[in-house]
Amino acid sequence: MNRFLRVLGRIIVWTLAGFVVIVVIWFAANRLFDEKPDPLRVAFVSPPEEPLSDDQNIAVGILGLGAPRGTDFLKFGAHMKDLYDRRVPNAEIQRELHGPDELRLSVTHEEIDCWVDPENYRSKGCLPFERAPEVLKENRELLGRYKAVQRLPANVNTRFWQSILIDLTRLSVAEMRVDMHAGNYEMAYAKWRDQFRFARAYLRGRDTWIGKMIGLVIVGLSLPMLEDLLVKKPQLARAHANELLEVLRPDGIESFNLVSPMRAEYLNLDAFLRGPLPESNPYLETIGEYVESFAWRDFIDPFGRVLFVRNVNWQLKVNTTLQQMYIVDGRLRLASVVVRMVNSGIRDKDISAFLEKADSQLKDPFTGRPMTWDSENGRIYFVNADYKCQINYFRVPVLDPRSGRLPPKVTDATIC
Repeated sequence: MNRFLRVLGRIIVWTLAGFVVIVVIWFAANRLFDEKPDPLRVAFVSPPEEPLSDDQNIAVGILGLGAPRGTDFLKFGAHMKDLYDRRVPNAEIQRELHGPDELRLSVTHEEIDCWVDPENYRSKGCLPFERAPEVLKENRELLGRYKAVQRLPANVNTRFWQSILIDLTRLSVAEMRVDMHAGNYEMAYAKWRDQFRFARAYLRGRDTWIGKMIGLVIVGLSLPMLEDLLVKKPQLARAHANELLEVLRPDGIESFNLVSPMRAEYLNLDAFLRGPLPESNPYLETIGEYVESFAWRDFIDPFGRVLFVRNVNWQLKVNTTLQQMYIVDGRLRLASVVVRMVNSGIRDKDISAFLEKADSQLKDPFTGRPMTWDSENGRIYFVNADYKCQINYFRVPVLDPRSGRLPPKVTDATIC
């Protein structure tokens, strides 16, 4: 019996020793045979542009929007940027960024989200649009800061963002609608033009994927305002034709500066690898939504997989973002086509032929085919690539009163 136990003990010891040796070899192979960094990475992460001063940077201005009332918000934004750059603990940054003296909106986004299109959109908890003048007055200083940010030349950001930008865009559009309802179409248009120029500059800038998504939302909130202005006052398209065609010019996917979010995320990952372990990231709560189940690659390199999940995998909505960029570019094409149609005085019966002859840069961004004319609803549209029943459209003003067509209304964006 004792002999049997000794033999069994030796087998167990040798088995465990063999397992340890295998684990050590496996671990060493994982670490020693990692692919070496590409020597071109330095060139990739070094932007070709000259450094932008803080007082000219849209991102810094946005970061400072909540500065205490009456203070220089650009200086506050520069101070907060310095804290981010020095990798001050996030809890300390948030305490300073959202302190008791922070200038906050007097309303929540749920209370104003329908003000982007109050005639056609109702949502639970949204305030009556009659409250808009009062709310705009309460938030005059924040709106003034937002308009000051709109005049800054460029956006350079690598790690911070402010969701208040979306709500300020909602208020800005509400202000335009107040002007429009009062019959001040030119004033509403001028505010729209300045805001939309800013939105395009923001998207062209250097930013993270989150910043790009925020920019896409801003454009999406702004275009319906122009649509309403042109439906109600087609003369605006004639009076500001050159300006509109320049502001709306669809430059394709290149206009979104896709290299910049890739560079920004690389820099963030590089900072993580070089510095101390950062505090927990709120975005990590979304990891479970995107992380796939355990697979063979996780066994081969679990260390790399953990690193990927910790720093990269939560951002796997990039494909959706790219699709939205194509959709936004397509909506710019739709708006540009309508402006050209108004200036050419195209009648309804000639719209299909006009669309057929349109330049390739003004056609469906997914198929390259001409936009579709929907005479029943008075709109031109293209179909979403992945949702064949869903469309993106732009209403066409009535240019010929004798056609009998009524001014087009906002309708369901589906065709199935």
